Amino acid sequence: MTKRRVRLGSGLDRQKLTDTIQQAFDSFEEMPGLSINAHAMEDGWLHLYPKAGVDAEGEMTHVIGWLLTFGYPHDGEPGRKLSRLAMLGAEGVKLAAWEVGLYASYWLPPGTPPEDIADLTIALMREVQGVSEEAHLEVALEYGL
Repeated sequence: MTKRRVRLGSGLDRQKLTDTIQQAFDSFEEMPGLSINAHAMEDGWLHLYPKAGVDAEGEMTHVIGWLLTFGYPHDGEPGRKLSRLAMLGAEGVKLAAWEVGLYASYWLPPGTPPEDIADLTIALMREVQGVSEEAHLEVALEYGL
């Protein structure tokens, strides 16, 4: 399968980000992932990828969750450090994996609203990664993952 990347501009505008996440939700058959990169910052990145349920023939049937992975430039377990971000404590949200100073991954339930994911994305990039308002960000949808 060939990968396709569609660049969508830059910045962390809440409404544009919500619309982009909704687009990923609505394109279930193509299963796009969302990628955000602050190229000037080593830890300023975030990826959101869908996980699909499959039927007996191996065909995708529905989204069973989303994997949110982001640069985590801190010591200590993310659950403690990120507990102030209310969504990460919401029902069904689980820490999937992490490595000190490198990354953290969380599973988000399939019914998580795009607005909530957009708010979480902005909070993670600004408060956890230290990405500034003025930082140049590349936002893209990635197909064929």
